[in-house]
Amino acid sequence: MEIRELSYFQQFTCLASECPETCCRGWIIPLDEEDERRLKAQKGILGLKLFLATRGWLANNFNPSSEVCPFLNREGLCSMQLKKGHDILPEACREYPRFYRNYGLWEEQYIDLSCIAGARLWFDHYNDLKIIKREGDPVSGKDSTNEDEEYLLALDHCREEMISALFGVKTAEDLLAVFSAIDLHAKKLQETGLRANGEKELLKALATFGQTRESVLQGFTKSNELCQPTSDIKIFPLDAETIGKIMKTHLFSERLKTANPNLHTLCKLYYDYGSRRFEREWTRSALDFLKRNERYVPYYASLYAFYLYQHFLRCYEDYSFIRNVRTGFIHVNMKFLFDVLWERSNGKITDEVFVHGLAVYNRRAYFNAQILDEMYAALDF
Repeated sequence: MEIRELSYFQQFTCLASECPETCCRGWIIPLDEEDERRLKAQKGILGLKLFLATRGWLANNFNPSSEVCPFLNREGLCSMQLKKGHDILPEACREYPRFYRNYGLWEEQYIDLSCIAGARLWFDHYNDLKIIKREGDPVSGKDSTNEDEEYLLALDHCREEMISALFGVKTAEDLLAVFSAIDLHAKKLQETGLRANGEKELLKALATFGQTRESVLQGFTKSNELCQPTSDIKIFPLDAETIGKIMKTHLFSERLKTANPNLHTLCKLYYDYGSRRFEREWTRSALDFLKRNERYVPYYASLYAFYLYQHFLRCYEDYSFIRNVRTGFIHVNMKFLFDVLWERSNGKITDEVFVHGLAVYNRRAYFNAQILDEMYAALDF
């Protein structure tokens, strides 16, 4: 099968005990049937610990409270792995943070940004997110029931066009223009797909992102520039009211104090600000941050490009163009929000803080279905 891996995929190295955001905290660790078979065969003290960790094998997971895995030792290492080797680990632990999607024609392989080592790799390669193609055996089974290969290829082409546009972003105005074009294109695709003869028309529409982008650029007048405080464009930055709704979802919980303490700190910066004061000052704070830190704008564009690589082809299964596109807008906006709040609280933002904030946010928000549903419902456009 064709394997498509991110150019730096093979460069990943676990930080082990040196990791400031251990993957042994903040997750429910699932066990598949093969994991259970292998772990149930363990004897002695380890076997007893496994029995207790799974509540007498009544649960198919470890760490149901999403706090700290019972096998994490004081040195920040896995006691189970130290005793029995890497192969004893549950598959989720062995593979993390490697992210796989098998679409039938090919399998894609990434390093997820919820891992701080993976986030650092992305940061170092933000303007060079190339896909390397090779032949090999897939790691995962097919993720989709769709067999329409022509549609998959059209989606892939559309994704590449959008990502290419994102890598041309230099300024906040550029980013807003590309986001606007992607959003408008998603609306067109959604409308086309709902028509009676939508299948054939959808294939044609997927190839027209370039035209959509040109029409957006032509209509991108002075009055809609991001640098104007009166801008009514809501895609980036999101308005204060929408951000307030997102912050009231299950993204934030006091349980984060133990499960994800650094994200808890970032969320508290918002609540310590005060909602009324935030609503009054947000637009100016956001625009001032962009002026002072314009060098991060291409990173926000690259972050969205990475999101498209990982998640846009979900449209192959669910045809939810608008939702899949706008969910990425939410993630970029929330990362931006926490960067602004951090700088306001600490006087400056560093590259390490930028990377660290990305990892802790991704860990909470990218794969939690309840949180994703709630955040998407908070959008008012």
